[in-house]
Amino acid sequence: MHRREVVGLICALGAVVAVIACGGDKQAPAGTCGFLTAPGVVIAPAGIEAVLRTTQGQPAAVGASLTAIGTTGAPLAGYVVDSLTIDANVGAGTYSVRIAKPGYRDTTLANVVVQLGQCNHVQTTKLSIVLQPLTGAASVRSVAVVGAEFLATPGSRMKLVAIVDADLGISRAVVWRLSDTTMATVDQSGVVTAKCSAHGGSERATATSVSNGAVSGSVSFGIGANGSC
Repeated sequence: MHRREVVGLICALGAVVAVIACGGDKQAPAGTCGFLTAPGVVIAPAGIEAVLRTTQGQPAAVGASLTAIGTTGAPLAGYVVDSLTIDANVGAGTYSVRIAKPGYRDTTLANVVVQLGQCNHVQTTKLSIVLQPLTGAASVRSVAVVGAEFLATPGSRMKLVAIVDADLGISRAVVWRLSDTTMATVDQSGVVTAKCSAHGGSERATATSVSNGAVSGSVSFGIGANGSC
């Protein structure tokens, strides 16, 4: 996985200009720090980083939600970074952090403190959380679909991935289908191929668990219009 949060800083040391992380995992050397203004650079690390696993040790971030509630202001939602991690861009302060995921008990951690570090950036407070399944929860709890892209031209492809939250030993196989097969096709490995569509539009791919047909997940994506069809 790529680096989740990058802090771009310029520290001039003689003729050398170094890009460093400040207030995160690395420490800044002595010098004067200023913001790097290159497009796409995130200039502050996440204030809260939560690593989620099931009691069986499986990654559990996909399909979960994180809400950070401070002493002032509206609750702040986190965002899924990868299969293990949810981050929240919060400032320095004290928070109550709530984790929710279908099939699991809600987890709330009180008094999560986020502090300022070097260069006046927040220091990332890291949390490690084991989600506890609800009593009587199904062996297949959820399906999440990732990997959606915009398919601009006929024949363009993308690979969707279904992340199935299920007990160990339960099949994670899924069946794929599309909401409108006039604009694209999908094979049973999750590869979507755009067709020539005069109008284009929005398409939805759905993955349904083979082990429990009542559990499915879906994602929307766009198909480009092609006037020559």
